[in-house]
Amino acid sequence: MTNKTAATPPTQAPVSDRASEPHRTIELDRATEPDRAQNLGRTSERDRAQNLNRSAELDEGPGRDRAFMARALELAERGLYTTDPNPRVGCVLVRKDRIVGEGWHVRAGEPHAEVIALRSAGAEARGATAYVTLEPCSHTGRTPPCADALIAAGVSRVVCATIDPNPQVAGGGIARLEAAGIPVSVGALTPEARALNVGFFSRFERGRPFIRLKLAMSLDARTTAAAGGQHWITGEASRADVQTWRARSSAVLTGAGTVRIDDPRLDVRLAYGPWIRQPLRVVLDSELSCKPSSRVFADGHALVFAADDAVAESPPAVRPHAEAEPSPAVQPSPATKSHAAGEPRLAAQPYAAAATNAAAATSAAAKPHGAPQATDHRINLIRVARSARGLDLHAVLDRLTSLEVNELLVECGPRLAAAFLEAGLVDELILYVAPFFLGADAAPLADLRGLGAPGAPDVAGSAREPGSPSNPSLPGTPAMNLLGTGALSSFEFRDQRLLQNDLRLVLTPKRA
Repeated sequence: MTNKTAATPPTQAPVSDRASEPHRTIELDRATEPDRAQNLGRTSERDRAQNLNRSAELDEGPGRDRAFMARALELAERGLYTTDPNPRVGCVLVRKDRIVGEGWHVRAGEPHAEVIALRSAGAEARGATAYVTLEPCSHTGRTPPCADALIAAGVSRVVCATIDPNPQVAGGGIARLEAAGIPVSVGALTPEARALNVGFFSRFERGRPFIRLKLAMSLDARTTAAAGGQHWITGEASRADVQTWRARSSAVLTGAGTVRIDDPRLDVRLAYGPWIRQPLRVVLDSELSCKPSSRVFADGHALVFAADDAVAESPPAVRPHAEAEPSPAVQPSPATKSHAAGEPRLAAQPYAAAATNAAAATSAAAKPHGAPQATDHRINLIRVARSARGLDLHAVLDRLTSLEVNELLVECGPRLAAAFLEAGLVDELILYVAPFFLGADAAPLADLRGLGAPGAPDVAGSAREPGSPSNPSLPGTPAMNLLGTGALSSFEFRDQRLLQNDLRLVLTPKRA
């Protein structure tokens, strides 16, 4: 569930998802975050002067390549919140030890980093070395191939941080450049480049998104007071920090229990530019129990996964799957009967219609900041098989992968958190710790049951190895050691930060 409880310190004013509080936008600190509100895709004169001065002091050889690639990565990170589902890419053009052009990819459908850098350099691009954080593309998608643009501009050399894992490229860009007589070097700051696009690499190399599990707890690892109610655990600084994780995510996933109890929006309220890319909101609702008026469904950019045999009370007439035709949305029917306080439940609808609309939902990502939102409560529905913990998470992830979800942020209650942990599907754990106790009767952090010591065999009699089908490791990242049902998941602390009165911990699965 969202990070709420009855013990919120009175001095902490919430930036809330609660229905009773007004919509509030969080302003980014312009001293630490890129200014995306102006000059997107262009380099300021002050930045360029600083870069030119720095380039004059660079060493020759690999050190020189790493220094210029570091600048390209700085540029790529400016697209952290906006490029999805495309990767974040930066490009620097250097001629005679001088940066003559820079660019970064801003959002899907717009020019890539190489094209923007070439436009910035103009005629000075001829004979320059191009430093690109990802292999230049060689296929025509929404934009023409970047490899062709570099060839036409007459660059003399290309340095790539890493090869593009997309099978439509996967070395094709390098081959095209080399066929044109342009030497290509690969490997400068590869780990950093992969980390910046960890979800993009995960989607193509493991066939699933990179999954972050965000949880908040008291000092005794409890999440909701026994008395219940909608109250915050963490302070305003922690909730503002959560916004940054949402902003970089392709989708935010929660469970039906969190929707029913907390009624969260799960949207992004960061003022990082003139428009805001909203992630897809995903709700796992095996029994179609959520109210259509829930705020997570307010703008239609939401997707519900339900059990394939779930039936809403008095569902509307539905044609068999084979006869279903795509429809604008899966909408709750007026004929659906109430299940609580006069509210209808989500109506069962054909998979074919929902699947068509799910793809459309992911394309409606960018919304002007401050623009009014639609309130038609349309719901896109996909059915999957059940599992012991509710729904088949692997089937859910397969579907999200097909919708080009790179990074998935899971914000949920203890049962769904346990399901992801037991399945070995948590790549990063974001944990917010509040400085008070809730007591033994409060809800736990994760409803983990029947676990042994770390490294103990699972119910089948042997611990799962990293890289097994249920626990695939991502090349270029630490091997996972999530052992599945029957053993505790082992994590390593990667980062810790004090956020006002709260402590934020970032953990990753323990190395093998």
